[in-house]
Amino acid sequence: MATAREKLYEEMVAMSAAPPGPHADAEMRKLMTRYRVQTKPGIDIPAGATARDALGDRLLAIWRAGGADLHNKLGTAIDEFRMQLKGAGAVSSPPRPANRQSRPPVPAVDDDDPADPPPPVRAPDKRPAPTLAAPDPPARVNHGRGGAEPVAGGPRKRGRTRGECPKCHSMGVVLARSYAGDEYFSCIYCGWQAFKPTDEDDPNASLAVRLLGQTLTNGPPRE
Repeated sequence: MATAREKLYEEMVAMSAAPPGPHADAEMRKLMTRYRVQTKPGIDIPAGATARDALGDRLLAIWRAGGADLHNKLGTAIDEFRMQLKGAGAVSSPPRPANRQSRPPVPAVDDDDPADPPPPVRAPDKRPAPTLAAPDPPARVNHGRGGAEPVAGGPRKRGRTRGECPKCHSMGVVLARSYAGDEYFSCIYCGWQAFKPTDEDDPNASLAVRLLGQTLTNGPPRE
């Protein structure tokens, strides 16, 4: 199938077989009305003129000038413009590779006929988005502490027991561990502290316990 430029070139060759007559202007305008014409980048046309009128004036001037290279001049002038036959739609192009990303159409430099817009550009087919499976719910971690789990994500119930504080007499004494690894009793209410009683003959006993002694008088917390 011939392109729009090839079709216009064939019609101009047939028309230029005879010398231009007094109605050459009307014949050229009638011929150009069957085409949509746009300028290519870098091609200058007179201010206020459409691309179709500018191409028609060039072809008419070449026709009137004549000469042995008439056909070559006509082809050169036609190749400087983009065009389509009205009602014929866009010229089909070879298929693009599947992995090549489509780009939006580049706007034309000059649209000569706003009342007769070009056919719409077909948008590329959209690929369906991959469906991701819902993640499995996180498994509940059992920390080895007995008792039922709290309802609605409340604080976990600890298995510690508390003893009576010899200072404030509250049930707030718990067994804690220092950064050095020494175990000691501490009251969560008044701040009282005392090292955990150990055997003085124990070689693994903490040096701090041996030097500072035992300050807890009531013994370890009661269960």
